[in-house]
Amino acid sequence: MTDHDTNINPDWTVAQLLELYDGHTYETNHDHSDHFICDYCATGVAYLSNPRVGQYVTDSVLNPDHPIWRAAKRNHPERRPIIPLATYCEDCATHRLYFPCEGFNEVRVFFTLDDDRTMTNPEVTDLSPADDGIPWDPRDLSEKITGLPWEENAVVSGKEVWGPENMVTSFLSMAGGVDIRELVNWDGSLNPKLLGQARREYRAFAEKMLREGRTRTAFRDHVRGEN
Repeated sequence: MTDHDTNINPDWTVAQLLELYDGHTYETNHDHSDHFICDYCATGVAYLSNPRVGQYVTDSVLNPDHPIWRAAKRNHPERRPIIPLATYCEDCATHRLYFPCEGFNEVRVFFTLDDDRTMTNPEVTDLSPADDGIPWDPRDLSEKITGLPWEENAVVSGKEVWGPENMVTSFLSMAGGVDIRELVNWDGSLNPKLLGQARREYRAFAEKMLREGRTRTAFRDHVRGEN
């Protein structure tokens, strides 16, 4: 567990971030009163199961003109906003960040969800400051794999607020054999052989979702290898 006095950025410490969780109500964009949707595998998780939940939190986003990010900045003009960009079920949550990106302050937070959506026992299990991480470009990687402008791909992927980890988990979910974290070298360059394979896997995934209607169920079954 990361020390509570650790600075996430000049405006936030770990302790201040955890205050946003402990005893507060879990908020979600999904319209379900009895469960939340995992942002990795798209499985619904019942609040009654009192799950241990992982979140990806950051103070920078890839699409800064998104209404949610702009609203967060308006609501807290005195300091940079810090918001969760993904929520994971117990099967998908990792205590370490999936693939930290240089230039972004990124945090992994775990907490327990009570059946009334109250968050308890929060802890920070990983923190990557902006001057750490790997110097990779999430937008460029997306465009090289999909052949689509990044903004268009983000729209296709659900009009969400995105950070680097969202890009990683999206491609990990789609791929059959390429681990996106192995495609990117430690200096930020791309492995050309794995890039070619990732392109083929993305095309196969896109065609599959087109056939099956791009539903959450189809995506969930694809991630879990059930179709």
